[in-house]
Amino acid sequence: MDVDTEYPRLLRRVQAVLIDSVVLMVVMLAWWLLLPLLESYSAVVKLAFPVLAWTTLDPVLVSTTGGTPGHHLRGITVQTANSGLRLGIVRSFVRALVKGFTGWWAFIFVLATKRHQALHDLAVSSVVILREPELMPASERIAERNQAIAGYEYPSALRRTVIISIYIIAETVILSLLQPQLLSSECSEAGGCMTIDLIVVYLISLTWFFAIGATIIHGWRSNLPGARKRKTAAQD
Repeated sequence: MDVDTEYPRLLRRVQAVLIDSVVLMVVMLAWWLLLPLLESYSAVVKLAFPVLAWTTLDPVLVSTTGGTPGHHLRGITVQTANSGLRLGIVRSFVRALVKGFTGWWAFIFVLATKRHQALHDLAVSSVVILREPELMPASERIAERNQAIAGYEYPSALRRTVIISIYIIAETVILSLLQPQLLSSECSEAGGCMTIDLIVVYLISLTWFFAIGATIIHGWRSNLPGARKRKTAAQD
């Protein structure tokens, strides 16, 4: 891939996802309205429409046109990380599945990876780039992130991933155990939560979200204990 490849800002990618979500919701609404006409058909036939719609809107369009409707409307495209070619249908399908299962969490990796890749991009070695960067203002064009600092040795991607996963599991367990202790007995035992309980739940959820985000970013940048970058012998 050309070293001068320019990448979109995260906001542009989020906008593309929101556009795709609206398109999919319109398609699902049409399917729901047509359901009465499909009463005589089997459940397989009834479910075929939404499955085919999702498959067409994401993996099929990504593999054949380089992007979803949202990608095209926001001027970005998906391609392989090394060769700059379009993804095949299998890789596009795996990418769409990973994106669907991980949701918005996948995009935290965009803030930490060298090529601004989300988790689903890393899974299939793809990148999202600007289709016509020369038409974009400088503020919308981002170069590769220079992660490596001279004089340091970095842990492998596998080690960073394992350490990040351990931290996320630990954070989830700790906050899950802490939440019942902060709620009133009526809320935790009988489900009769008051406004203050709902505020506590919201704050804990918000803490969990930012804790995981910070863990992913610092972990991928090799700043977490257990997978930290180390000075080379020449620097000691």
